[in-house]
Amino acid sequence: MTIQLTNLTFTDRQRTILQLPPIEFASGQTHLIIGNSGAGKSTFLKIIANLYPKYRGQLTGTITGNDHVAMVFQHPGLQFTMDTPRHELNFVLMNQGVPPSQQAEQITTLATKFGLTNHLDQPFTTLSGGEQQLVALATAMAMQPKILLLDEALASLDVSHQTQIIQQLQTLQQAGLTIIIADHEPAIYQALHPNVYELQATNFRKLTPAETNACLHPQLDTATFSLPTGNESLTATDLTIQTSSQTLYEHQSFSLPSHAITLLTGPSGSGKTSFLKACFQLIPYTGQLNFQGHDLTKWRRKRLTYQLGWGFQQAADQFIQITVAQELAVSLKHSHQPTLWQAHQADILQQLRLTELLDRSVYTLSGGQQKIVQILSLLILAPPLLFLDEPFVGLDPAIAQQIANLIQTWQQLTKMTIIIISHRIAPVIPIADYHLTLHQQQWSFTEELTYETQSTI
Repeated sequence: MTIQLTNLTFTDRQRTILQLPPIEFASGQTHLIIGNSGAGKSTFLKIIANLYPKYRGQLTGTITGNDHVAMVFQHPGLQFTMDTPRHELNFVLMNQGVPPSQQAEQITTLATKFGLTNHLDQPFTTLSGGEQQLVALATAMAMQPKILLLDEALASLDVSHQTQIIQQLQTLQQAGLTIIIADHEPAIYQALHPNVYELQATNFRKLTPAETNACLHPQLDTATFSLPTGNESLTATDLTIQTSSQTLYEHQSFSLPSHAITLLTGPSGSGKTSFLKACFQLIPYTGQLNFQGHDLTKWRRKRLTYQLGWGFQQAADQFIQITVAQELAVSLKHSHQPTLWQAHQADILQQLRLTELLDRSVYTLSGGQQKIVQILSLLILAPPLLFLDEPFVGLDPAIAQQIANLIQTWQQLTKMTIIIISHRIAPVIPIADYHLTLHQQQWSFTEELTYETQSTI
């Protein structure tokens, strides 16, 4: 059935978020929505999913054809009810009326399709962001929807897992599933041959064939990096990290160059975030982790978190205040270099379009706006070593590059050591000094990396 949206206007807290012309989505096709950060893409999907205005805001206009919908959010952890993937899938199947005798077989099938066989009984808290996204996708498909909504659902996945999911979506599309996607990386979905649209707060238009081709087929390029030659910041010696179900890597030794920006890449679930957790003494490991010659196991929590900073994958998990201004003020209070922020504050807030958002609650911002506030807060803190875990999720290409440039400028001013973990490569390439990769349980620096350039329209 065609999805029809007629003269939609969505308001929240006396602010008009969307005011759109009539829109039609043909059934059995893939529809991809792009647009600037904060344009309302996530809100638009939540309206189709019947989450808004039920739980937030006011809506006028009509929607038809949006029955039997499943949605995967930007942040998968927000939609889990149970403690493990197996229990989550059991819960969904039970609510779908699947007899208990058939649930185990269906769970096995879904786990195989989405590469979750070895993770079914792991607590969600031990899964990587990419692995959680795979569970969210499997959970959505367990609902057997007619319409699947994906809100940057592949953003935390490496190319191999993205390809695997796209192949599953191709099969489902051929079987008649309607797929509506909001994403800043349209090239991921080129195999689905989507209709591509651009959403702005008061406009919704379908891209021309030439524009569609340009954003779905970006060019490949190769970046070159230096190899580190000393001047080490953090050193891992004979490092081994294990989970309850597998050894992520063992007996690995490497050093992070100091006063530089290093790009860290590797497959989803390979252990990149686990390395961060080990540095912060949150999970057990064997071997040694030294920062500036100091064994991290000897530091108390307060000193550890003052010297090392960590930007979480999910920005909202980082916030400890209510408004944007309050969040930035807390960072300034604990900053290693407070006068630097005071000197540049007005210009940066204007460049990032945050001036008018200072009094807004951080929890009412879009995912992209939350990410901007999160990264800026961490840069204001200016710790000697800063890890940024997927810092470009939710950002349109222009803002992503703007944030990357700010990271580079701030690193040069503060002499911080910054490690960027990202599956989204293009924004990091112009600013990264080194490339560290985790592949097949081995850590190594490389001199070349082939990547897709930013999609444009």
